[in-house]
Amino acid sequence: MRILITNDDGINAPGLKVLREIAQKLTDEDNIFTIAPSNERSGVGHCISYNAPVLIEKTAKNSYSVSGYPADCVISGIHHVMKNDPPSLILSGVNKGNNSAENVLYSGTIGAAIEGALQGITSIALSQYLGPESEKMSSPFNPSINHGLSVINKILDKHIKTQGDYKVFYNVNFPPTENIKIATFEQSFELQIVVSCMSCDVCSYILKFSTRWDLSLDDFSVVRLLEEEQGEVKQYEEMRSMA
Repeated sequence: MRILITNDDGINAPGLKVLREIAQKLTDEDNIFTIAPSNERSGVGHCISYNAPVLIEKTAKNSYSVSGYPADCVISGIHHVMKNDPPSLILSGVNKGNNSAENVLYSGTIGAAIEGALQGITSIALSQYLGPESEKMSSPFNPSINHGLSVINKILDKHIKTQGDYKVFYNVNFPPTENIKIATFEQSFELQIVVSCMSCDVCSYILKFSTRWDLSLDDFSVVRLLEEEQGEVKQYEEMRSMA
């Protein structure tokens, strides 16, 4: 497995180091490429560079800083740095702070995952919620460190295969506690994944259709989920045609 890792917090961000450590448990070091913005790019969404050149600088073995945006990093990785042997997995993060609700529309972390999905590559965005308990931890990224590998493996095991215009990426938010229970109890912290479907013909891949995975469900039906998503898109298209 060849992995491209990126983020929107910049090449020197601590969350990127955490993500690399997670990636090292998925494949060998030579198959991991870090391609990240040269400076902070939070809040840029799925922006790409049109009117300025994108400069790619090698900073270490398999590590490159890019003058553009997170989506530029993905494009640079696929079509330049890793051109001869493209990645089979793109990991974006680990973002310092959550990417849920309206944050998804602004996030460069999400933007990188969107670009990866549009390029036809399995893409996962990972973000770390911060809260009062974070200050008591040895690192605010401890939940990501402790659970990142198992979550990624679960996603890869249950990866949704799509056809046509539909593209899927995954948005993971780790709660700000080290006592994560993957279960559905009122007092527990439930770790869930948002699976987002995009169609270029509907709202220019605005994320209108999303479904949550409960990782404790062993009998999760990918076919049923995809049919529900496609049904929502079809219903929306019919409404548009009547407007």
